[in-house]
Amino acid sequence: MVSSFLPEKTVNFLSEEMITPVFDTFMGLLSTVAGPLIFLSVAGGIYNIGDIATLGKVGKRMIGRFLWMTLIFTTVFGIAILPLFPLAGSGGSSFRLSELLEMVLGIVPDNFFTPFLEGNPLQIIFLAALTGMAMLILGNRAGIVSLFLEQANAIILLIMENISAFVPVFIFGSLFNMILGKNFSVLLKAYKALPVMLLGDVFLMAVYTGLVCVRKKVSKVYIAEQCKHHEAVALT
Repeated sequence: MVSSFLPEKTVNFLSEEMITPVFDTFMGLLSTVAGPLIFLSVAGGIYNIGDIATLGKVGKRMIGRFLWMTLIFTTVFGIAILPLFPLAGSGGSSFRLSELLEMVLGIVPDNFFTPFLEGNPLQIIFLAALTGMAMLILGNRAGIVSLFLEQANAIILLIMENISAFVPVFIFGSLFNMILGKNFSVLLKAYKALPVMLLGDVFLMAVYTGLVCVRKKVSKVYIAEQCKHHEAVALT
């Protein structure tokens, strides 16, 4: 509201000379740290599983659960949001297997360093999984590398924690820059998606809470009481 009374030169100076450079620098720093953090966490986590048999057993169960839950939730919410986002005409579009194959093969990087330079999370995870499995096969012979990954991960985590402390300022600057540029169309397009996202979060939390109650034989009333207790402690 205050910026609407500022001269145009001042608005342009704030947007182009101050906020945008800081925004780009923060995004670059975040991408720089996020890549190694993903790699170290995934590779170290796989190695700490202990052996290939356990990895296969746990991996199949986790991937299967993830795929089924994703399919179910996508179907449910795809139907739920149809009134808000009506389907457009299909026209002449058609499914091509080559596009799906290209997407899957795109997970495999051309070299080891490109995923980190481009900030491609899927390729970084692919490299981390290969590294973790190779270390798992080598066993004790990869002990020094495992120690290095653990210590490097601790360093990267500490750096990321300090960077994350500036995220609120970064969000404020991003929205403020959008307002200065009068790019309200982006916000207007998102008004339909926000309620759906919130509804999806509530639905996910309810489903997973129910699954935990069933698997661990815990009463939902007990969970609600614990949530109220922790909320009271936090307020105190």
